[in-house]
Amino acid sequence: IPINFDGRFWVLPRRELDAILFDRAISAGATFHQMVVEAPLIEGDAVVGVAGLPSQAAPWKQYRSLGSAALALCDVAAGRVDAFLDVLDDQHYPWDYLGGMLIGREAGASVVDVHGRDLVITDPEARRQLLAAATPELLDELRAYA
Repeated sequence: IPINFDGRFWVLPRRELDAILFDRAISAGATFHQMVVEAPLIEGDAVVGVAGLPSQAAPWKQYRSLGSAALALCDVAAGRVDAFLDVLDDQHYPWDYLGGMLIGREAGASVVDVHGRDLVITDPEARRQLLAAATPELLDELRAYA
């Protein structure tokens, strides 16, 4: 559950008891518990969060279905997973991902639409298919499975 309070972005995951605090400012980077979040380079041993099941086997270490696009993107930002792969064609509305997209991008992750469309939109009927990765190399690898 994302909450903006007094210039700080709180993410309250249902699966964890503790609140996670991300301080953020657009184009100023994201911090996690006052530590700068940096994108790891893991590739072959990547842990990938998924929405839906990929149609083919991938070389990543494991998959995790997290149930929320925004929380999955925050998990990429925090280094809990290395990437997020959405194989559900255009199922996410802007409110499903925009908060997590901001946190992910400010932390240095690549967050894109599979079809190259803009993610920052105001059309309430528009839907997107997301990819996110801690590194550009891993993002390129993800594209083959979307």
